[in-house]
Amino acid sequence: MAGEWTGTVNYEASTVEGYILAYGGTELFTGHEYLLRVNSDSTFSISDVTLGGIALPLATEADYWYYDGDTPPSFEVFDSDMNSMVDSTGAKYFDGCYLYFGGMILSFSGPVPSEDVIFRIVGNLEKPEGKNSGLKYTYVDSNLTNGVTYYYDVTAYDFQITSPHSLENGIEGIAVTPMSLATGVLEAAVFDVRHTSGHSNGKVIPVVADPDAVTGHTYQVTFTDSTWNLVDKNTGAVVLADQTNQSGDEEYLVVDGLCVKVFSPPVGVNEITYTPSDNMWFSGINWGGSYLGGGMDLGCNFFGSSINTGYIKVELRFSTDPSKQQDAYVYLRRGTPSYGFVGMGKVPFTAWDVENNRQINVAFVENNGSSTQDMVWNPPNVSLGEREYLFILNSDYGDATWDANYKSWNLYDDADNFDVLYAMWVIADSDPSGNAKTYQDGDVFTITPNYPNTPQDVFEFDTRARVFTESVANLDAIRVVPNPYLVRNRWEPSADYSKLQFTHLPEKCTIRIYTLAGDLVQSIEHDGTQSHSGTEDWDLLNKDKQKVTSGIYIFHVESAVGEKVGKFAIVR
Repeated sequence: MAGEWTGTVNYEASTVEGYILAYGGTELFTGHEYLLRVNSDSTFSISDVTLGGIALPLATEADYWYYDGDTPPSFEVFDSDMNSMVDSTGAKYFDGCYLYFGGMILSFSGPVPSEDVIFRIVGNLEKPEGKNSGLKYTYVDSNLTNGVTYYYDVTAYDFQITSPHSLENGIEGIAVTPMSLATGVLEAAVFDVRHTSGHSNGKVIPVVADPDAVTGHTYQVTFTDSTWNLVDKNTGAVVLADQTNQSGDEEYLVVDGLCVKVFSPPVGVNEITYTPSDNMWFSGINWGGSYLGGGMDLGCNFFGSSINTGYIKVELRFSTDPSKQQDAYVYLRRGTPSYGFVGMGKVPFTAWDVENNRQINVAFVENNGSSTQDMVWNPPNVSLGEREYLFILNSDYGDATWDANYKSWNLYDDADNFDVLYAMWVIADSDPSGNAKTYQDGDVFTITPNYPNTPQDVFEFDTRARVFTESVANLDAIRVVPNPYLVRNRWEPSADYSKLQFTHLPEKCTIRIYTLAGDLVQSIEHDGTQSHSGTEDWDLLNKDKQKVTSGIYIFHVESAVGEKVGKFAIVR
């Protein structure tokens, strides 16, 4: 504030939160800088500095901006009961008034400020913490250096409109030091995932999360209608039960050192093929479908259907022989009534449920008054294919009950009764002469759906626990890190402590360090059998607890799998 004034002005946080933000959201808060003063006639003048000093007008009527989220480019004056003072006289300064602008409410008390009193108000927008991408259950760090200790903190937080705005739990850190495995130790692993039963398009992706906990057993993933279980095949124990996540994301529990990701494909079409592909003679009219260029989708996404799961693989087998074609239910668009049943027509194919070798029904639409209104499904290469929509149904061809239903139902009004698997709206392609292409005898159009995981599906995979195998032990892999050792290294925790490391050691061995003269400097017993560690620190102290000097040193590693001699340098 510039100038002298004996009154007080306050930011009414609780009122802003209870009215402004609660109804209109944080977008009502501009976060701009404003200059405010009271004129000689007690009216307010407010300018938006952030927008170049433009003046904010007084609202001319009560504007319930906080309900509809519309921030007015104006200001309003309220009394102590939050009644808007919108007329030119009531909008003047008075002791106890409230002033709204830019998503803020200020309260004033005291005498009228003089014109030379300037109030500067700066709004601060809250900055987002992180990426607001939801809870994350895994984090992968990379480019780490063996021997260096890394510290990690995990904290959860949230935002709410009312105070306190930010809620965050306490920080609890952990320390992790990456290191090498002992030579000869095979890392824990998962391999040979097998789909032993069922034919879903699902996947099981087991990942080693805690190598020390991996058992080396064989596991099975089994399913119910809505959940899955992880079974230890060696023991018969169900180690994970009634799991519902089949998204393939990162949000899975870890058990027996494994994170088993289970994926089930969404309901939909997996593949569309035309055989032979060079004979493909139609294209989709894009009505918003998900397949065939927008011209095809599940029946429930067109007019509607009684089916929303259990989709089957279908083949339309085209033929020029009328005896190898089938009858179809025909509905007239723009008839009386529109989409009413008008009789049985012909399609130049037979439709088949491939897996059950079952012929199934189809229906199509004739467009009233079109050039191809002939009770035959033959979409032309003009006029949106004359809207000869094709519907592939799930009922058996010739089924009497369904036959009666189809003939009594309206394709549009009763759409949710129809067992429509797939709906197509296509147009014939044109040949180089501009004529409509057509099918060839023996052509096959195939629709293959996604197959979700079902109780008939079983996946199986094998694991390997960390294990020492003498045949793969390689003492030549032993290293001294860093070599040479230069004064201090990045992994040392303080100036009072120094270390170098021997890496890729056998699980159990003795390390002896000598001078070039053959004097024993230090002897270290390494035992990493519990953790399979191949790393051992040396604090650069001799057997008398004195710091060693600069020079060349010889090391000798003695173990049950052999011996290794090498050298390293220390430069202080």
